[in-house]
Amino acid sequence: MKSDLQTSVGLTARMPYRLGFKAAVAGVCASEGDLETSYKLLLECLLLNPNFIPAQETIAVNRLLASEPAIALREFKNVLHTNPSSRVGLWGKGLTLCILGKHEDALDTILEMAENQEMSGAGLGLLKKYFGIEESTTLKVSSVVKSFTENLSSNRSKTAFDLIKDIGQSDQSARLKLILSDFLFSRGERKTAKSLLEKMLDVHPYYPGLLYKLAKTSKSEGEDSQALEFLQTVADCEPAHPDPDGISSLVQSSFAQPEDIEDLRVLRQWCIDVIKNTCIGVKKHEEPQLQPISQQPPEVPISSADVIEIEKKLEEAQPVIPEPQPEETVEAEPQQTLFGEEEPPSREYQEKQLERTRKILEEARKMLDQTKHVQEEPRGEVGANQNPAEEEQKDAQSREKNEVFEATIVELEVRIDEDIPSEPVIIEGGPKRIVLPTSDLEPELSESRAWSMLRDGEAEEAFLMFSKLLRKEAGIESDQ
Repeated sequence: MKSDLQTSVGLTARMPYRLGFKAAVAGVCASEGDLETSYKLLLECLLLNPNFIPAQETIAVNRLLASEPAIALREFKNVLHTNPSSRVGLWGKGLTLCILGKHEDALDTILEMAENQEMSGAGLGLLKKYFGIEESTTLKVSSVVKSFTENLSSNRSKTAFDLIKDIGQSDQSARLKLILSDFLFSRGERKTAKSLLEKMLDVHPYYPGLLYKLAKTSKSEGEDSQALEFLQTVADCEPAHPDPDGISSLVQSSFAQPEDIEDLRVLRQWCIDVIKNTCIGVKKHEEPQLQPISQQPPEVPISSADVIEIEKKLEEAQPVIPEPQPEETVEAEPQQTLFGEEEPPSREYQEKQLERTRKILEEARKMLDQTKHVQEEPRGEVGANQNPAEEEQKDAQSREKNEVFEATIVELEVRIDEDIPSEPVIIEGGPKRIVLPTSDLEPELSESRAWSMLRDGEAEEAFLMFSKLLRKEAGIESDQ
């Protein structure tokens, strides 16, 4: 059997356009457990004809066998988009909805399964499992299709417009309109029925049942060429479509030989059997959810004594990491840094901060002098060695250059942990406005004043204030 199957798979490569044979071989591969080869053959079919219904149905069942219900549901919906009357698509969609826990969405399809002679057992089993509906009560509940058929027989005086309006835009609207067209033909409204079918082509251009009815109507009116066109589309999409009127013999499928028709019928029956067997063994799908509130243990109020005891247990459970002892015996209290961090002031830390502070102050002074030369204007020159009294007299010039100094300060903050270059950096292209960092909880009053002075344009005073803060952080109390 395995060798015969391998031979058949090899023949599909020699006959790439014989999609009926390829779909039948794919079904045999799936029944033998070779889902990968089956999936590959079915995809080859759909690449040549995306509307080849036997391949669409089999690929959906293939994903169902692969325990991929979400993907299978999508494939069954694709089947129903092409052929809304597909039994495999309808029953497969209802089954996968049940597996995914969407029982209410599947109710109408399950009711229709219960009304069908072939699937009545599976449908009644699902109704009993998920809705508690026994066999004796199913007569009181009917599907949308059955209710619509009964409505037509009891409202024969309604106009076609009112009957179409009653259908609406439900998932079964295409099938219901086909039933309505038969009703309109039976009471002599042929023109209205044909117009209804032609409008449906815009939404379902490859619907075999619709195309077959249009072909039958066109042939009865003497439009043989139009009828042959409809029949050819049916033969290409679904070569094994039922032909009670014997008109499909006028055309031949481009994707299947006459001997493939019986194999495709067997393939469809195999798909229905897979769905039926899965319905019998289906279990309620449980997605991971939070525990319901009703099942959660009630909250017990915790007293202050319990809180202290819990904190002690947590401290005992946490590993204690010994901290390195500083060389000096006298320990200073942790100081808050300029940016809100806390570090112990050890000797190594003080030396490092002292060296960094000197480099920062030296570099900042060079960059400040350089930016003043770059932004120099004819109105006056800024000397490199001006004392603080002269700087206060030229407050207006400092205000004009505060944006350059803001960029310098921000750049110093970013480069504080990097190596300071030996040469000053010249800012070219003009300064850009920098939004200074603010904080609702400012660490020290002197720092707040420094930022305020910097915003007001008092660059020199802000620079001196920041230098004092940096020296204080490094443990240097006196100015140098």
